[in-house]
Amino acid sequence: MPGGFKQLMHELLMDDFLDYFYNPEPVMGEVSVNFNYTKPAVVKRLARKYLSFCQEVIPHRATLMIEKLKQYL
Repeated sequence: MPGGFKQLMHELLMDDFLDYFYNPEPVMGEVSVNFNYTKPAVVKRLARKYLSFCQEVIPHRATLMIEKLKQYL
């Protein structure tokens, strides 16, 4: 894999969040800087969505990190 951005993303285990051309994938589509978070129902829905996302992603990334660290033991 060539150096630069692609190499950095690979080393940071971010491959799952990039498309074929190494553009960021929209993981939390609705969440953006311009989104209106003032409605409590919207905040609750997005919080549940984020927590569900974390329950899947954190164990997966932890496994990737452990496998990477095993190379150094």
